[in-house]
Amino acid sequence: MRKPSLAVLALASLASGMTAASAADLPVRPVAPVAAPAPLWAGWYFGGNFGYGFGENVESTVTVVSTPFTFVSPPFQSMDRNGVLGGLQVGYNWQFGYSWVFGVVADIQATALKNSEAGVFAVSVLNQTVTANVGQTSKIDWFGTVRGKLGWAAGNWLFYGTGGLAYGEVDVAGFISVPGANGFLFSADSQTTRVGWTAGGGIDYAINNNLTVGVEYLFVDLGNETATATGVTNRGVPIAASVSLDQSFSTNIVRGTLNWRFSPY
Repeated sequence: MRKPSLAVLALASLASGMTAASAADLPVRPVAPVAAPAPLWAGWYFGGNFGYGFGENVESTVTVVSTPFTFVSPPFQSMDRNGVLGGLQVGYNWQFGYSWVFGVVADIQATALKNSEAGVFAVSVLNQTVTANVGQTSKIDWFGTVRGKLGWAAGNWLFYGTGGLAYGEVDVAGFISVPGANGFLFSADSQTTRVGWTAGGGIDYAINNNLTVGVEYLFVDLGNETATATGVTNRGVPIAASVSLDQSFSTNIVRGTLNWRFSPY
């Protein structure tokens, strides 16, 4: 009885050894390394934007200096410039450690930021009190920015702050008129390109490796503009006089953005 049992054990041991040897002879498949995700926000991009602007509530006056009187209008309290705007932007981003993003961007905007105000005031002329009509208009025709950006990337989201140079064309105009036989009309108009600063922030979302959407806020300050007289008459006859009006050109901008990114990878 023992001889068959020993034979069976011997055959089982031999088969086990052959199986182990065959397994040892099989080639070992290497484990593929897990690739790090490519920086999602790096590279060139360009796109468009559309939004709304609302100006700061500043006081503004119209001043006339002439013989025989000097007139300063009471302050206009609500020279807010409101309106839509739209434009294009182009920029480049560098991404460090898959989290920090630094970039530069430039944009140009056409705007409908405008406001007009008018009022009726009592003015002393030659020791007589007359009624004067006073009005002024304030516009930002267009503006652009050149800015730096510093952001934090969280997957498909990018949160950033931005700031830099702002420039644009501003237009101010005003008038003071007194009707009647002793009437006069003073007017002033000035259109200039000004340089200022801008700062703000935004959030972008990557729909895919190329297309991103976002929302951005900017505060744009182009400083103050003073218009001087372009035509002064007294009953239709030009006279020597000066007219000036001051405007502060600071504006809040909220806009949506759509960009196409060219990945360098």
